[in-house]
Amino acid sequence: VVWQVALVALRAFRIVSRRWARKVGPCIRCCSPVCCDPGQPTSTQLLLPLHWRGPLRSYALAPVETLILLDVDGVLNVGVHDDGNRPVIFSRDSLLLARRLEGKANATGERICAVASRRLEHGECATYEKLVSEADALSELLISRLAVLICAAGPICRVVLASSWRKPQHARRVHHLEARIAKHLGRPFTFDERTPLREDAGALGRLECLGDYIAAFCRSHTKDALRILVLDDFCLNTLKGLRCQGTCIDSSIDAEDHLRTKAGHDGILLKVIHTIDTWTTPSGMPIKIGCGLTMEHACHALRFLTGGGC
Repeated sequence: VVWQVALVALRAFRIVSRRWARKVGPCIRCCSPVCCDPGQPTSTQLLLPLHWRGPLRSYALAPVETLILLDVDGVLNVGVHDDGNRPVIFSRDSLLLARRLEGKANATGERICAVASRRLEHGECATYEKLVSEADALSELLISRLAVLICAAGPICRVVLASSWRKPQHARRVHHLEARIAKHLGRPFTFDERTPLREDAGALGRLECLGDYIAAFCRSHTKDALRILVLDDFCLNTLKGLRCQGTCIDSSIDAEDHLRTKAGHDGILLKVIHTIDTWTTPSGMPIKIGCGLTMEHACHALRFLTGGGC
């Protein structure tokens, strides 16, 4: 009898756990309600009560205000650099077309196929095809990973749209994106602010725009502690050989130092997650992509927000 009662209780616990997982968010790896790898953290684990989870405990008594500056293209999708043309979104349609063009000496198609076959690291156990976008140019898995970061940031979190999507002509796309994020959060979501409308093409323009926004925000910021997380592919550019407002930028760390200087006070923790990947194919073709929130990038962001890794 005791064994039967224990078995019923275990089954009930599993049902409740799965329903709760669906409510609070998907697995950061595979976007499923129950994690594909029990040894890895999920958004469900991140939302456990703070006294159950060590890395988050330090924020239980004194929540830290967090600012997430979000780019979209190259962060919530994968963008493929195409010489002389606008970047190509790595979507199911573009991949299907590229595979139809295989063997026909089409450079764009070759690049897309190369991205599809490129293996992801950090325990993803898959290729970039795992991150392919739908017809709306957004990857469901990458949106789910953003939702995990928003949850991990805690109750005082502001998400700022710092993408070209902030322009008025993209209003419908932004509304759709907000709905997609809300679905994964399990609550209503809208962007708290947008960076100013100005020309910010290229890595230098984007960095200047981010710096000016952070400076303005911090001038009106009254709290002592503030974390700033930047998620950006910097218009599909490397952060090398730049000179931004008198500062030499040759790495993400240099970009962080520059933005921290723009903030203007010492109580700032700042992290730049530069979502870019480059390599050369066996045939000698250089590939450069805005790679999205891969597990490696998502884990670096989680470590910044929670003090723990994955």
